[in-house]
Formats: sequence, C-alpha cells, structure tokens
Amino acid sequence: MTYTNYHNSIICDEFFTPFLEVFQDSKHNRNCTVLKDQLWMELGVRRCLNLFQSGRDFLQHLADKHDISLKISTFFESLKSKRRLTHLQEISQLLCARMAKSMPDPFASISSLDDFDLYAGDGHF
Repeated sequence: MTYTNYHNSIICDEFFTPFLEVFQDSKHNRNCTVLKDQLWMELGVRRCLNLFQSGRDFLQHLADKHDISLKISTFFESLKSKRRLTHLQEISQLLCARMAKSMPDPFASISSLDDFDLYAGDGHF
C-alpha cells in the first residue's frame, strides 16, 4: 500500500508504521476521494498530539503549513461518521493486538487494576 502522510520525516514514518501495517488488514477500509481514511486517522492523531486553539485552527494550520485544504464542513461531518467510528474501533483493536506482542503491559504488575480497562484520551474525550 502506498501511503503519503502530510509531514514526511523519519520520525513520522516510524511513529505511524504500526498503524499502516494494521490498516492494510482492516475490513472497513473505503476509498474516500474527498478525505481518505488513512489521512483522516492520521489527522486525528495529530490533532490530539498538538496544541491548537480549535478544530478550525487545526484546519488552518493544515492549509498554511502542509498545503492540505479541507472544507470545515467536510472535516467536522467526517467526525460524525458511524462507518469511520467502526473503522477506527477496528484499527484500535488491531493495533492493541499487534502492540501486545511487542510491548509489555506497564500496568500488568499492578493487581488493583486487574478489573479495570484503562484508556487514554484528550480533552475532547
């Protein structure tokens, strides 16, 4: 699969490699011409990892710095898509399974957490 992220660098390539590997195995991939699934997911990660005042600020940054122009309505409507949510959940499960094989669970030794599912989220969660 050919994938072009919006900010090519060795660090970005390394960071997104696990995602790209499981993305190929996803049953919910679709060829969306306006906003490709791979880019949509990458943008979601980048939106959470960076500091922007708002979603519009983020989109302005994409247009100014990375020559990616998305209509505001396209971006925000895509966030409501049930198909994309299902796809994201599948990718998350595939990533968890893949990463469990290569990375130890840092919370496994804390028995008081055995009955809990731990999640990370940003301010939008």
